[in-house]
Amino acid sequence: MAKKRNRSPGAAPGALELAGGFPAASDEAWHGLVKRILGDRPAEALTRKTYDGITIEPLYTATDWRAGEEASGFPGMAPFTRGQRVIGHVTDGWDIRQRHGHPDRSTCNNAILEDLGRGVTSIDLALDRAGQRGRDSDDREAVADVGVGGAIVACIDDLDEILDGVRLDACPVGLRAGAAFLPAAGMMLGLLARRGIAPDAFRGALDADPLGALAATGELTASGEDALKQLAALAAHVAAAYPSATAAAVDATCYHNAGASEAQELAFAVATGTAYLRAITAGDLDLGAAFGQIAFTFSTDANLFLSIAKLRAARRLWGRVAEACGMPAAMRGMRLRAVTSERMLSRRDPWVNILRGTVAALSASVAGADSITVLPFTAAIGLPDAAARRIARNTQLVLQEESALNRVIDPAGGSWAIESLTDAMAQEAWALFQAIEREGGMLAALESGRAQADIATVAAQRAHHIAELDDPLTGTSAFPNLSEAPVAVEQVDLRALRAQESARLERVRAVTATRPALARLASLAEADAKVLCAAIIDGAAAGASLQTLMRAAARGGQVQAAPLTPHRLGEAFEALRDASDAHLERTGKRPIVFLAAIGTLARYTPAAAYARNFLAAGGIEAVAGDGGTEVAAIVQGFRSSGADVAVICSDDLGYGELGTDLAAALAAAGARDIYVVGRPAGADGPFGSAGVKGFLYEGCDVLAQLKDMLRGMGISTK
Repeated sequence: MAKKRNRSPGAAPGALELAGGFPAASDEAWHGLVKRILGDRPAEALTRKTYDGITIEPLYTATDWRAGEEASGFPGMAPFTRGQRVIGHVTDGWDIRQRHGHPDRSTCNNAILEDLGRGVTSIDLALDRAGQRGRDSDDREAVADVGVGGAIVACIDDLDEILDGVRLDACPVGLRAGAAFLPAAGMMLGLLARRGIAPDAFRGALDADPLGALAATGELTASGEDALKQLAALAAHVAAAYPSATAAAVDATCYHNAGASEAQELAFAVATGTAYLRAITAGDLDLGAAFGQIAFTFSTDANLFLSIAKLRAARRLWGRVAEACGMPAAMRGMRLRAVTSERMLSRRDPWVNILRGTVAALSASVAGADSITVLPFTAAIGLPDAAARRIARNTQLVLQEESALNRVIDPAGGSWAIESLTDAMAQEAWALFQAIEREGGMLAALESGRAQADIATVAAQRAHHIAELDDPLTGTSAFPNLSEAPVAVEQVDLRALRAQESARLERVRAVTATRPALARLASLAEADAKVLCAAIIDGAAAGASLQTLMRAAARGGQVQAAPLTPHRLGEAFEALRDASDAHLERTGKRPIVFLAAIGTLARYTPAAAYARNFLAAGGIEAVAGDGGTEVAAIVQGFRSSGADVAVICSDDLGYGELGTDLAAALAAAGARDIYVVGRPAGADGPFGSAGVKGFLYEGCDVLAQLKDMLRGMGISTK
């Protein structure tokens, strides 16, 4: 006879009750078990706070959501927290985008074609730093920026070479052109005409983002008002001529990479989007068309839950803006793109970046991003080679094709933890957005320095937590590998490339100088934004150089702001490792420290292991002693090691028996600096009197201690 299954009253016949036969769980029972484990520590020890002050609880239940509410709605329906499409990406998956920007155009083209043939579905093309400033490669003031951070693009022929063989009617291409958004857009639109691409077939993104360029570089060659008018004119042109394309972008990655919190990223992005809406609707487009011209880009990082919540909150916030503007519910969605975080990438043990990128891509897919870019794991070191690009694209292919993440619509929906974090994050971001609006909007926030100051405050807090290992970085500040081998990156002779480009530009100018469209560019000083936009598109199509086009667009006086400086999370520890490497190259050996162990192996191993990892984070090699209880033997081991710094390792019993005696003996034997692992009894008294300089323990400022050690060894850490 079949065994009867337990099911709760009212359950459908045959329903499987996974908890059948077990007593019902309760908050009180769980807290009781937690108290037994934590002992005297409060339950709050299990909570964490984000940099926005949002509390992350260890456990979420139905009581953490407002009774009777379904604030996140349904997929494809307002407020679009759960995605813009009713069926998500079930039928066609998300857009797998790859970023390209090799300075050599032929190499860049080959890499693009290789990616498109192996699973990538769209391209994000970055101009070099000179190009994003609107400077040609032979401009003396821009020489150091030529070929850095992107491809060298001086005219439409250069763009044509990079995109040779790319079906622009089938493959969406986005531009990262910074302040040169209008000249770069002119080149792209001119290229479409040159190739005879049907206007309604182009699904690319011109990604004009003047406020993002101002935030990233600190300058625009036009006034803020004129830059926004140019954006509006471009949006009107694109909406009329290329109905499947977008003109404007809100790229929040510059705020993320400078250290912003999640709520700050969201607030600055929504404030920027609102500024663009005002500018575009002040031109020739209605509100619905204006919304259709704006796409958003956010970073996702290795914090899975916060990244998921951030993207979901972004859609909810933009939906609220659309609602306030009077948009119909069905038209309040957000075009949402995600790119894996640059600031989380490490130069040390870069293989860990593959794991970080996988988590970041996972969070973007779970959150329902329309497009995802995974940065190559070597991006913090140099130009990625074919292998690094292959791993980046295959990360997404595995998530989509093998893990089938796109086959579930909004897998995070209904999670009390995710829903609660999304709600809290949206509330914090909305409050900051309102404050920015009260103070004049995003342009005013950048010009006044308010946005930069807000980010700097959070960045300083994060740097402090990283220094104390509250935010550990695997392979950099935690579990470092001193013997790691370098990884391969592309090598480019920029000096030769710059000389080649300078000579080529002279020939290009000689050929194009007499063309009528170029002559008209010199007479646009008083033209309105619509006339200027059309003339720049014509001039770009006729072969005008980027700088020539940029000069035509310059008007109304240059606007300046304090630029945001990107910081990678591990760069402070990486600087110590760099100093250690330089010392190794100069002397043939790394800085070393002797581990003066007290007692048996079992007693000193935990402290010694902690010390070894602690020191390796600064590029310092640990030379282990044999342990024991004979002070003279331990001191002899120190003398034989060749080190002049010692770290005493033991447990509390060992420290109580021999700690101060060993410290005094090591000092007498020539130890310049002596440290102790932990905070033993007498740390503030007898140990100091015995010559101990400091203590290595969880919660101390690891970065400061390592810098102090290296300086004591005569190694500069800048």
